Amino acid sequence: MSRLTRAVRKFRQDRIEPSPEQEPWHHLTCFYEPNSAAPWGIVEHGLVPSDALIDRIKTAYRKSIDAFSPDETSMWSQIDSVRREIHDALLRDDSSAKEILSDPASTPLFFGMDNASNVHPTIANAEVEFDTLIRLTEAMNIQPMYNPELLNWKDSSKERNSRNPDDEFGKICREINLSLGNIPNPFRGTHGLKITKGILDSKTIQAIYCAYKLRQFGAKNILEIGGGLGRAAYFSRALGAARFTIIDIPLTSVCQALYLGLTLGENAIRLDGEADNGQSIHLLTTTNLPNQNFDAVLNSDSMTEIGEEVAKDYAGYIQKHSPIFLSINHEANSFRVGSVFNQPPLYRSPYWLRRGYVEELYKFSPA
Repeated sequence: MSRLTRAVRKFRQDRIEPSPEQEPWHHLTCFYEPNSAAPWGIVEHGLVPSDALIDRIKTAYRKSIDAFSPDETSMWSQIDSVRREIHDALLRDDSSAKEILSDPASTPLFFGMDNASNVHPTIANAEVEFDTLIRLTEAMNIQPMYNPELLNWKDSSKERNSRNPDDEFGKICREINLSLGNIPNPFRGTHGLKITKGILDSKTIQAIYCAYKLRQFGAKNILEIGGGLGRAAYFSRALGAARFTIIDIPLTSVCQALYLGLTLGENAIRLDGEADNGQSIHLLTTTNLPNQNFDAVLNSDSMTEIGEEVAKDYAGYIQKHSPIFLSINHEANSFRVGSVFNQPPLYRSPYWLRRGYVEELYKFSPA
């Protein structure tokens, strides 16, 4: 076992792993009766980035890391310490970065942010993924939400969770006019529901929901603060967004450049420090907040995991540059999203797709 793998496992035990006396994860996360028959699959062959894309990623990372001051109060500072060897590889002129970026799921590059990792086993399993898929059909009003107060609620739950995942995903695509050849699965080792169009995991399902919501707001020029792998950007563009900008820390921006460069094409993305030549995707780091307005700003599962003062700075920036802010976050840390804004949300409700998370929409009048 490598030193890097040992560091990952220790971090998980200290911060993430449930204690033995806790219930199984599907009981904690699923809304409905578990469906153990849901098909499970793994991506056997991934895409390999070109040397040109790797060089661009390394160049952008080196420029951004020089100006980057990590927030020591953020959990992401601890996660980046686990990914230190990847940081070092990006700064070297040998082939080590190419080896990592050609098979990133076998490294901790995606640790803490995505299911696409062999060294980061997550709470995801077929039961959880299919439960998320069913919840998305309810959120989109494709089918009614079942009522557990009815006498036959257990039978209804089992019937709902025994549906065919291909059929359910097809309903979603038709409902929102999402035309996909295949689900983007660029990384070997990505795991999730196995359907005809590829491997469908909960992060992808949640990204489709975010893109769907942003389109409901009429947003064409979107900013996401903390973008994970960039899945919301991918599906927002598929649903008609013209321009999508992500602000993130340098090492996570590497992940987005890799994912979006492989799935949308290298010419579709602009990396930090590169010229704006009309690319549809812009990947910027936290020290390079753009001085422009956006139709909407999205933050999903990260604002309450950074330092409160940094979150307040983002809140001030959002209010100046966008009329809409969509937040999907948990409230288990030291502060909540609502505490960094000086006004209540337009609405606040439980998040459809994940227990323990809150969806809030804020409206502003930027100058």
